Amino acid sequence: AGTGLLASARLLSPSRVRAALDLIGDAKEREKLEVHRFLNRLLGLPFDAQQLLFDAFKTSLDLLISTAKKDGKYDEGVADITGSSVQLLKMEKKLWQDPVTGATAHAALLQTDRG
Repeated sequence: AGTGLLASARLLSPSRVRAALDLIGDAKEREKLEVHRFLNRLLGLPFDAQQLLFDAFKTSLDLLISTAKKDGKYDEGVADITGSSVQLLKMEKKLWQDPVTGATAHAALLQTDRG
């Protein structure tokens, strides 16, 4: 099982990973990448096959995330800011506005005390 996993990991060259990341950015292609459907279908397989495919999936996902971070394309999404105190150091600045919906993205500099 380990050699098969290593062989599948070798198929993920940096150029293939970057191409996959470019596809993920395209909404129509992203619809084809239904992870929940893939994971649900894994449940119908024998346990050994589930483990092998999930390990290959996790290896691929880890490589995609690592490459996206190196390329500055990784977005962790929304995160809660926690601490015993949070101070605004620099006012919000508008970064971007969606031309279709008008939705905006802002950034502010905060300082947190996580005690």
